[in-house]
Formats: sequence, structure tokens, C-alpha cells
Amino acid sequence: MSLLHTKTFNTTTHWVLAWCAQYTRDLPEEVAAARRDELASDLHEHAVWAEEAGWSAGRLRRDIFRRLISGSVHDVAWRAHQLGRSALTDPRHAATVRTAQRITFWMLALGVSLTLVGGYTYARLIRSIVTDDYPVPPLPTMLVGLLAVLALFGTALTARRRSRFVGACVLAPPTLLLGYVAVGSLSRTSITAAQFASWADHLTATAGSLGLLAAGVGISSFLGLVAAAIWWWPPTRTTATTTEAGAES
Repeated sequence: MSLLHTKTFNTTTHWVLAWCAQYTRDLPEEVAAARRDELASDLHEHAVWAEEAGWSAGRLRRDIFRRLISGSVHDVAWRAHQLGRSALTDPRHAATVRTAQRITFWMLALGVSLTLVGGYTYARLIRSIVTDDYPVPPLPTMLVGLLAVLALFGTALTARRRSRFVGACVLAPPTLLLGYVAVGSLSRTSITAAQFASWADHLTATAGSLGLLAAGVGISSFLGLVAAAIWWWPPTRTTATTTEAGAES
């Protein structure tokens, strides 16, 4: 069987073209299409040459992946150059890409932070239940666990452009509630957290000031998520091309 028709070569080609789609995602379609065509032609010539040389499909796959890894730095540099050219020819497109990248980075940072806070708080609550250090109500424990899972799930959805609107919606409940619930739970199960909460109350002369601060940050971040959800609202067919400029992490 010709190497061009083997499953190994087809799978390898799929992964190489997937990488190409990743680093050309924000570029004008004609530039990305030309890059894909160039890469497909190069892969075809590589397979023909390997077959004439008597290579096996496995050896061809290893050689293609070697070229992919060694050339990845050049691909990223090529992408940066093309984005610079795009910025010169279409400043609005470049501004859209930068805005989308910043929103995505903020959403990912928010999701990771919420996941870590929720996971840590849930672990402390479970530890208190196991060691019987403090009688922990089951409802707050289940709520923290649910919010942590939602934060993790929302972060995963944010990683893909097509699901970022859903990711923003999933991140909304933990963004709004987790900080306040975590402060209340940790102040009861952690000596350090309790001392810090007491210091904050003394400093501000307000009972529960740390929880109020967490609630305020949560509300502010929630409003930011509303804006992000509007930004990533599923585009109509006529505006899909413009919205595709959004960066994908």
C-alpha cells in the first residue's frame, strides 16, 4: 500500500494540519488557506520521497513530527510577522484580535483562580469533617464543592473559542458566590484565615469586612463576565468571519 493511503500518514497529516489551523487562526482567510495548501503539498512530496526511499509508515511519521517540532518556532515567528502585516493593513482587525485575547486571558485567569480557591476551601472543609475539628454544616460543603466543579468546567469551556460564551455562563455562579462562601468557611476551619478576618474587621471597624470585600470583588467580576458573554455571543452567519478573529488560547 502506498504511504499516501496509509492510516498512519493520514493521522499524522491531520495533526500537522491541526497545528497549522491553530497558528493561523487569527489571520486573513486567504493567508491561512495559502499556508494550508503549502503545507499539504509539502507533506505529499515528503510521503512520495519517503516511499521511493523505501521508508516505513512509522519512520515517515517520526520524521514528520520531528520537522513539526523543530519548525514550530519558525511557525510562531511567521504568525507574528503575518499579524504585524495584518495590523498595518487593517487596524480594526488587529484591535479586535487584541481585545479578544485580553478577554480570554482574563477569563482563564479568573477560572483558574476560582478553581484553586474552591478546591482548597473544599479540601479544608473535608479535612475538618474527617478530623472532627469543627462541626461543618453539609450544605456549605456541598455548595463549595459544586462551585469548584463549575469553575473547573467553565475554565475548560473557556479554552475553546466556540464554547467561550457557555464558559462565561458557567463561571458566573462561582464568580458571584465562591469568594464570599470561601471566606466564611475558611474563617471557621482555618486559624490563619480566622486571624486574618479578625484583623480586617479591626482595621475597618466593620464586622464581616473580608466577606463583604469578597462579595464586592465577586459582583465586579460577575459584571465583567456579563460583558465577556456579550462579546462571545454566538455570531450570526453574516458576522461569523469577523468574530472568528477572536484569539483562541
